[in-house]
Amino acid sequence: MSPREGVGLNAVSRVRGWARGVGPTVHPLGFHSDVELAWVERGELTYRVGRQTLEVPPGSVVVIPAEVEHATELARGTKTG
Repeated sequence: MSPREGVGLNAVSRVRGWARGVGPTVHPLGFHSDVELAWVERGELTYRVGRQTLEVPPGSVVVIPAEVEHATELARGTKTG
């Protein structure tokens, strides 16, 4: 089988950026049917996944698997994608 056989390229990606300048923003506990990928350009992003809290500093990336319940908080001045 050649490398291209059997590979589906039907994936859909959505990219959105968040920027928070005034104060913290909290996205309540929830989940998505797709994988969530987030990176931090400046500031700090906090994810709560189950009992674990992930502090995501600038230059870092976090991947949340599909169907995993999580909450997100952006600190003041945070810019993410």
